Amino acid sequence: MQLNSQNATIVIVPQGGLISGDRVAAHPRTLGAARMGLLSVFPGQALERSRPVRLIPVEQAPEGVLAVGEDLAETLGMLPADRASWQLQAGGISCQQAEELVLEVTVQHQLDEVVDQLNRSEDLAERLLWVPGSLGEQPLMVEIDGRPYRVREVVPPPAQGNTIIEVNPKTQLKVFAPGYTSGIDIVILADCSGSMRIPDLTDEADVVPTSAGWNPFRRTTPASARGLKRIEALQRALHRLLETRLRVSGRMSRIALVSFTTEGAVRFPRGGGMQEIEENASPVVVQEFRDAINLLQAESAGTDIGQAIYYAAELLYRHGRPGNDRLIVLISDGANWKPKGQEATGEMVGALEEPVSLMDHLHREMKIHLHAIGISTRSIFMKYFGGAHPGHVPDESSIPNHELLEQLVLVGGGDPTEIGDTIVLQRYLTGLGSGVTRHLRKPLATPPPLSAFEAEFLAAARKPASRGHAGRSAERVEKIKR
Repeated sequence: MQLNSQNATIVIVPQGGLISGDRVAAHPRTLGAARMGLLSVFPGQALERSRPVRLIPVEQAPEGVLAVGEDLAETLGMLPADRASWQLQAGGISCQQAEELVLEVTVQHQLDEVVDQLNRSEDLAERLLWVPGSLGEQPLMVEIDGRPYRVREVVPPPAQGNTIIEVNPKTQLKVFAPGYTSGIDIVILADCSGSMRIPDLTDEADVVPTSAGWNPFRRTTPASARGLKRIEALQRALHRLLETRLRVSGRMSRIALVSFTTEGAVRFPRGGGMQEIEENASPVVVQEFRDAINLLQAESAGTDIGQAIYYAAELLYRHGRPGNDRLIVLISDGANWKPKGQEATGEMVGALEEPVSLMDHLHREMKIHLHAIGISTRSIFMKYFGGAHPGHVPDESSIPNHELLEQLVLVGGGDPTEIGDTIVLQRYLTGLGSGVTRHLRKPLATPPPLSAFEAEFLAAARKPASRGHAGRSAERVEKIKR
């Protein structure tokens, strides 16, 4: 199906109802089976403007008429309507729903501000993204509430050829802030308790999915034999973070690496506090960070996550850059934990009895966010232990337990906890080296029904004299409104 200014008529409807934004309407017989299409103005000319649109069948619309909201018409430059050359293409286009969409910040803004704006925005609800077959390696850009974003990742990848990607209530939305656009101070909490010496992880090849270009879709690495200690996997991933961070410059962000068991200690910077490390960092500082990573060792001690979080918060308060966002990254194989008031066993949270309440307070009062990466899983460990110690029962403190990490993230305003093998660590920390990713709320929007005013407006468009003038006669629009 293809409509254009030669075989159909545009009617511009005042915005605010069903026919607004990316929703355009026509009679069911005019649309046929098409439900999405590409609306282009001045097609084939240098000034061509295009927008993917959702096609809404409306019985009240006259046949041979396309009803477009005033806001979309203004965006595309369709006013006055009877002077615009236009085309609606619905054939030869693939349509697919996005399971995951990652937007990348392109201008300097604080990440908290960006997340708040996107969570409040109505621009993402039912948003359609146009991916032309000729895009190639060029970045795909999208504007939301007047701000430009680059589409960093889409899952599943767009089909070959022209494609419309639909954001829906099931789409997992994320925003990525590169280090050069957002000032984010980060304290990395590295678990160095005794269980971190257990060699139950996969010794993956040092290959990690990248995010360069328009098509950075996930790929996996063949697994080799198990036998990598949890602390060794953490060290490898931290080296990845450093190498990535040394390719980033821009906003001034500070970082600290802290090892913790039942107590915390700053490993980087050597003198304590926090320090900037990026593309222009001196060789001395870079080597200091590498040495700090290499000195991380599993100790014969338990895990006190509450104390570690408090220690990290104090570092951010005393040494963070004023005005920067604040982030704690907790990397641990977990701790046996039960909510306050219940008896706990194994590795106990000691100094601060209720770390979840502490994190809730730090997030609300100090705007500190927490991300957590869970090393290993119960199934990974049991597979290793069954092979290494057949017939034996493992000590409970050796088994990964990430319940506390998940609860901390829920109150700490961070992303859902990532849990798994070596590749999870590598992927997260490599990404953290170049910037920070945050999850967004899923867009929930229910299009309004066709309003009585819109129905009246479309009925008026049935009259031959009114066709072509609905978009340019403000006086007539006001009369219908009254």
